[in-house]
Amino acid sequence: ICGGLVLGFMAPKKAAASAVVEDELPSRPDSKLEALPPPSGAWFYGVNGHIDDLDSFTVKAFKPTGVFQDDFARLCGAAKVLGHPALMPVPSKARPDSVAASSRPQSRAYSQAASEDANKESKASAAGSVLSVQSSLLDSASMRVLKVVLPTALHLEVVRISGCSLDAELLGLLRAGLTDSTIQTFHLDWNPLEIPLGEDAIAAAKQVHSLQDVDNLERERDKQQTIRTLQSFREELEVGLVCNCGSSSSSSSRIIPLSLTSWISVFSDGLGVQTKDSQHAFDILDQPPYGPGDGFVSLAKLQEVLLQLPAAPDDGQVDAAMARPPTAGPEPTPQFFDVLGSPFAKFIDATSPLEMVSFRCCNLARLEARAIAASLAVNPHLRALNLWGNRMGDRAAKYLAQALEYNFGLLFLGLGNNLVTHLGLETLCRVLGTTRLTEKKEAEKLAKLFAKQEKDIEKAKKNAPPPPRDANDRERYTPAPHVDSIEETTDSSGAKCWIWTRNNVLKTLNVERCPIADGASVLKLQPMGTGSLILRSTPCAKTLLEPWKNIQLEAQRKAHESAQEGEAAPKVQITGWTLILE
Repeated sequence: ICGGLVLGFMAPKKAAASAVVEDELPSRPDSKLEALPPPSGAWFYGVNGHIDDLDSFTVKAFKPTGVFQDDFARLCGAAKVLGHPALMPVPSKARPDSVAASSRPQSRAYSQAASEDANKESKASAAGSVLSVQSSLLDSASMRVLKVVLPTALHLEVVRISGCSLDAELLGLLRAGLTDSTIQTFHLDWNPLEIPLGEDAIAAAKQVHSLQDVDNLERERDKQQTIRTLQSFREELEVGLVCNCGSSSSSSSRIIPLSLTSWISVFSDGLGVQTKDSQHAFDILDQPPYGPGDGFVSLAKLQEVLLQLPAAPDDGQVDAAMARPPTAGPEPTPQFFDVLGSPFAKFIDATSPLEMVSFRCCNLARLEARAIAASLAVNPHLRALNLWGNRMGDRAAKYLAQALEYNFGLLFLGLGNNLVTHLGLETLCRVLGTTRLTEKKEAEKLAKLFAKQEKDIEKAKKNAPPPPRDANDRERYTPAPHVDSIEETTDSSGAKCWIWTRNNVLKTLNVERCPIADGASVLKLQPMGTGSLILRSTPCAKTLLEPWKNIQLEAQRKAHESAQEGEAAPKVQITGWTLILE
């Protein structure tokens, strides 16, 4: 299986000078590393199955040039790995090996070093700043080589992995290679995970002596995956306005077996459940142990199976340790381990250098969202997080909202084409923008807390370390310390109130194509926001067009009334969220 490698063309900064002239391998005093013949033959999945890990001596002796593809091929040759073709150098026209010599005479050694240095920089420039792998089945050995080479490829800034079916182990290897790299943007799209065999199961598999024992281990893994899928489908049905199967059907209609077409019509057309999800649930229930495989499933059978499912970990409950009381200062957020969510969460943890991350269409649901939110809360560098096309509903939105009480650097949160309703949107908006308080005691407690936090921040600034920089000496995005504020004012009726400004750093919240149907709820949230709220292709978008137009006209009227005499174009300011409806 061969995948394509798409490369950008942005000139990188100069790689380290120590890599200009390669040292000889200590174990091979008469040969250079590039002289080692690479393994021959066509790559196929399993060709490197005999390699559990790279030889530590080979890795330590490796001298990188700073060009990813060249270094990947050279380390594969040294480690006797048949590298995946999607990561190997792309055949191209011959590139100049040297540049024109300076008119000033130089020594032969200096000229050779300058020539090799210029040639290496030219190769890095041609290699570009983007590494993209699409629809390729990568193997463990190739990913172990990538983990070693990636931190030294200073010309790379973007990594895109799409449709490559990376499992938890391969994601871990990729994440390890990013820690000390210059990568700023990471896309992991169309990469759903399945329940892996646990460590105990893997250890037991090495001791088994029959195919039946291996089948039993895989059967147990498949059982856990089935339960996980049905639990997620049950939560998706709740978004479809039913808490248990058949609540909108008569008792007689629930026992009638449905074909796949009728099944999809009931759930996808009637309740808004995604077609692929309803079809997946049908396939599970049609096969043993739930069904005979005749191509028919009744709603009563679905209800029976869903009621017998075990409760998912922390089923629907907000993490009390993660929720911040209104008068409490920020505390460290506890991490949450989930077998499917944690491999994603590690890409945005406290040690991640990434600034823009996309997990598009990775089948992420509530438990995955909790693990991601726990890492998001302590991430110091993330600007944008795109979670488009997953299965995150209102419960997942609660976890993300909790994270935004601690993270004051995220500028963009993309939840488009998920399962968030107006309830989840209310939860998110509650910690964003402003909140109106009417109790004086509560406002005074908050004011004292915020004053103390400001003093602590001023003290910390005196001994603050310099901003972190990557290997290219580029300053990483690091937001300034944030402190909430509170301001006394009066409402339209003249009553005294206090406006609590919370997280006003997030500038864009994208919930387009989510099942948000309550336009009245959105209008209540609009005055309290501080950025853009994208609601395109939601059920309430059309109903909001006229009210939003009126809000804009009212803002224009107030701007003209407050404009100074002779001012040609008064500045129009809309308080709250800017609604993007079409």
